[in-house]
Amino acid sequence: MPNTTPICFEDQSELNSYLLKHLLVFLIELIVSYLVGLMAIVIWTKKMRERKEATIVAPRKTS
Repeated sequence: MPNTTPICFEDQSELNSYLLKHLLVFLIELIVSYLVGLMAIVIWTKKMRERKEATIVAPRKTS
């Protein structure tokens, strides 16, 4: 069962700072996950390109 205790704030500025902190954490996590995904795609395409270049095409037999 999740903790559903309400958070009480003294004034509006405390609420704003709480929300801003959590928004910044969320944005940082979003940017980091985007960059990790982008790096994974770049590495994967690089490997696929190297694998494609490494395959040797056998010459066709002329009969």
